[in-house]
Amino acid sequence: MTQTVKTVEAFKSNTSYFSVDTLEFKSKGFQKSIGMPSFIVDIQNQNELNHFCQWVETRENYNVGFVQAPILSAKAVLSKKRDGLRQEKLDGSQQEPGFAAIMRQKALLINPQIELTYKTVPGLKNLDFTGLPKTFTETIKALNKKSTPLQPVDKKGLFLGYIESLKNPREMTTHVANFSDRQLALGADIIQTATPVIRDEYHDSLEVGEKINDLTKNLYPEDVILYTYNLHISAFKTAKMSDEILKSINKNKYPIIGIRILDAYNFDRKEYHFHLANLKEFIEGLNHYKENFGLHTLFFDLDALGFFLITKGMDGFSTAINGEIPKAFRAGTGRTIRKPNWQMGKYFLYDKLINVDFGTLNEIKQNNKGLPCFCEDCKSRQDLTLRDASREEKTIWSRRHYLNIVQEKFSEFKAAIHDKSITKSFNTLENSACRQYTSVLI
Repeated sequence: MTQTVKTVEAFKSNTSYFSVDTLEFKSKGFQKSIGMPSFIVDIQNQNELNHFCQWVETRENYNVGFVQAPILSAKAVLSKKRDGLRQEKLDGSQQEPGFAAIMRQKALLINPQIELTYKTVPGLKNLDFTGLPKTFTETIKALNKKSTPLQPVDKKGLFLGYIESLKNPREMTTHVANFSDRQLALGADIIQTATPVIRDEYHDSLEVGEKINDLTKNLYPEDVILYTYNLHISAFKTAKMSDEILKSINKNKYPIIGIRILDAYNFDRKEYHFHLANLKEFIEGLNHYKENFGLHTLFFDLDALGFFLITKGMDGFSTAINGEIPKAFRAGTGRTIRKPNWQMGKYFLYDKLINVDFGTLNEIKQNNKGLPCFCEDCKSRQDLTLRDASREEKTIWSRRHYLNIVQEKFSEFKAAIHDKSITKSFNTLENSACRQYTSVLI
């Protein structure tokens, strides 16, 4: 028996957690039913929202269950008029905004962006801090001050000081109320708890996070709540912290949780082998709770790892509309080599589950005598000269292409779960360029 066959057999023996489930709740007078597993599309700006809505208008069914916008720019993203996104009612007598029609069936999430108390953020002057706690606002502004030899920015000290401030009951109540009310004011269907970043060496952040989860539940008993754990990848350095989080979830019997992992792309690096092994054990624990009390688990800000996790039984994951992890979740990668303008941008390779620039895509296209994908948007561009295509056209195309891939992958995985025929799904992941992630499956 070959190693691949052995691996597949090991995978098959651990699939009791597979299920096609439904999350049902009522929001703003509408009964919502979200099929699980489901994709969470992250929208960072108005152009991305326009592209998503236009993509939706071309299909009847799709596997996106949630739309998420960042709290510090959600008003600008969601509140402006979106030209060309209007849908006629069946009788043709009245029109209504396309996005509003879409969201009657889907759930809107607002990301509290608590991770920005740990990492710097670009474009600070364009962010909207309306209604958010003063301590949160001041911490982010202090983190983003220019560091000099005479006045270095103590990022660790600022982060720990922020965690310490939340231990004050009055400060925590303000924190929970401000973040929750702001999400609801922006139209959120589900409140995400605004819990701090958890690192392996900062145990206090887990304790504070638990109290924030409990307080949110007590202050908003009539609302649907997504109990969130914001984890730095270092939380998986040993099994200790992830075990503590599992104990917290089990103790509180949360119905639905969100796991946001900073720097999650590092899981695919060899030096993070033990982190990935601990993530696997963490996923097994979550699946145990799924069987015991019906826990739903959503992951945020993942690359192709998300495809592996839904095959492992998780209920969904988020990625930006172009398949890239947001800059706030990536560490510095050293000097950037300047490329010709026509090569800029990203294209998601269907079989390898990775992004490449348009220069690399051009080489693949020349070698294959065509684009490596046959989704509807790539079919119509098989004869396109990438050097001559405008940046705008490639941006729109790459985003629609990524959504097409997500749609196909989720449909494939759901069919495999329904038919209990998972070998094809496993082989799809096994043959990708993300080989490190395969160890999560077995």
